[in-house]
Amino acid sequence: MERSVNYHAGCRIRGTVCLPGDKSIAHRVLLLGSMATGTTYAKGIPAGEDIDATLRCIKGLRVACERAGDSVSVIGIGKKRFPAPRTVLDCGASASTLRMLLGVLAGAGTRTTLAGHPSLLKRPIDRVIVPLTAMGATFDASGENRFAPVTIVSPRAPVPIDYELPVASAQVKSAVIMAALRAERGRTTLRGAIHSRDHTERLVPRMGGSVVVTPNAIMVEPGHLDAIACTIPGDPSTAAFYAAAAAVLRNSKVTIRGMCTNPTRTGFFEALSWMGGSVTVEDLNDTGAEPVGDVTVRWTPLKGITVPEDVVPMLVDEVPLLVLTAVCAEGETVIRGISELRVKETDRVDCMVDGLRRMGANIEVEPDAIRVLGGCRLHGAHLDPRGDHRMSMMFTIAAMAASGDSVIHGVECEAKSFPGFFDSLAGVLS
Repeated sequence: MERSVNYHAGCRIRGTVCLPGDKSIAHRVLLLGSMATGTTYAKGIPAGEDIDATLRCIKGLRVACERAGDSVSVIGIGKKRFPAPRTVLDCGASASTLRMLLGVLAGAGTRTTLAGHPSLLKRPIDRVIVPLTAMGATFDASGENRFAPVTIVSPRAPVPIDYELPVASAQVKSAVIMAALRAERGRTTLRGAIHSRDHTERLVPRMGGSVVVTPNAIMVEPGHLDAIACTIPGDPSTAAFYAAAAAVLRNSKVTIRGMCTNPTRTGFFEALSWMGGSVTVEDLNDTGAEPVGDVTVRWTPLKGITVPEDVVPMLVDEVPLLVLTAVCAEGETVIRGISELRVKETDRVDCMVDGLRRMGANIEVEPDAIRVLGGCRLHGAHLDPRGDHRMSMMFTIAAMAASGDSVIHGVECEAKSFPGFFDSLAGVLS
C-alpha cells in the first residue's frame, strides 16, 4: 500500500501522547511468565504483530494465556518442563521472539522447530546458537551464519557456562539468562559486551530469580520464578518518533506520558540533548522494575555531534531518527558503531541513506560509521521502507520536515510494532 504524504509548510506537532506499552519488556514478561509458578498478569501489553507472535508461540508450547485488550494473563509451567509442541512454532517476523524463545527452550528437554516470516529467515541467529550449544543444546539450522527455520534439541538441564559476549545484544544476553535459570546447579557468568538493554536483568529478580550485575559481569544462579502482576511502561522507541518530530519541526512541543526512562533505553533522548534539543523529564517514579516519567520535547535549533560507539547499543533502534535530526541540524554529525543496523528487518543503513539522499540529505557512509552534513533543506521524494516498520515511520517524520509531496510505499508494515501510528501522529499535528 502506498501512502502519499503532503504536510503544509510550517506544520508542527503540539499536544500530549499516551504511548503503547514497551515491546521489549512485554516480550520478556510473557516469556518469563510462561516459565514461572502461578499466573502472571500484565497490563499495557502493546498491539502489534511481534507481540502476537510471542503469544502464539507460548500457546504452541501449550501454556495457557489469555488476552483481553491490553491485558494478558499467563499461567506458567513452574517446576515442570514444556511439553513437546504439536507443530512448528511460528515466530512471524519477530527476531526477539525467535532468539529469546531459543533460550526458554534450552532447558525443555524436547525437540522443537521454530520458523517464521521470510524476512525473519534472513536474520542470522548464530550469535545465540553458540552460547546455547555450549550449554548442551544442539541445533539444526541452515547456512554458515545459521538461519531459521531452526530445530533445537535441548537437554533437560542446561550446563552453566562462563561466556564472553562478542557483541552487545540484549536478545542473546536474555536467551542465555533464561536458559541458565533452568540449570540444575552452578553459576552462569556473562562477560564482555554486556551493556545493552537490561530488562531481563531487572525482571528476573522481581520474579524471585537470582541475577547479579556488576560493571564487568552478569551472574545467574539456577532457580524457579514466581508469577507477578505488572504494568508495562510506555515504549521509548515509539516515543522517539514524536520526540524527533518535535525536535525538527519549528515551534513544536510534545509531552509523552508514562515513558520507560530506563537508562539503557534513553540514548536517543540523551543524544538529542547533546545536540541542543530541549528534553525534560517530570514525575519520575518506579513501577516495579522499571523507572517511568513524563518526557517533554520542544523545538530548538540543533547542532551536530559525535556519537561514540559505546552509546549506540542504547539507541540502536533510533539511529535512523538520529540521522534525520542530524540532517536538520547545523554542522556535522558522526555516528560510530552502526554495523548492527545492517541485520535488522532490512539493511537500515542502506535504506535510510538511500531514502534521505533522495530527499536532498548529504550523508556519507563509512565501514562502521555515518557522517551527516546538516543544514540541508529536504524535499519530497518516493520512499521505500523495504518492509521495515521503523523505516516507514522515520520516513513519515522526514516527509513532515520536507517541502513538497512524498510517497511512502508499503506503509502497512507499521503494524509490526505500532498499529495506528498514523492516526496517533495526526492527533498532535497542527
